[in-house]
Amino acid sequence: MKRFSDGTTLNCGIDDITLRNITDIRDFKLYDQPNLELGRDNDASAGIGTLKNIVFENLSFTRPGSIQVHANTEGLSVSKVKLLFPPPANYHLIELAPSP
Repeated sequence: MKRFSDGTTLNCGIDDITLRNITDIRDFKLYDQPNLELGRDNDASAGIGTLKNIVFENLSFTRPGSIQVHANTEGLSVSKVKLLFPPPANYHLIELAPSP
């Protein structure tokens, strides 16, 4: 959420997004971050927003990667992920059942 100098705010929502057929993006970062156009010490987010209905589909990784997600998230789906590298020895696959 952006706060302007007159005190008004603008909700900069991120919702109803599908990311499909993506290869070798190392890190996806979906979290609240200040608007730094005025410099790190002069600008900050006025509040924490919410991510809604975000879909990742058909992702391919040739090296380890991550999807870092904000705490306020409603509706996140990740499906059809290919690891095109040998996983490290401590790798653990977590499979979640699809939601109804």
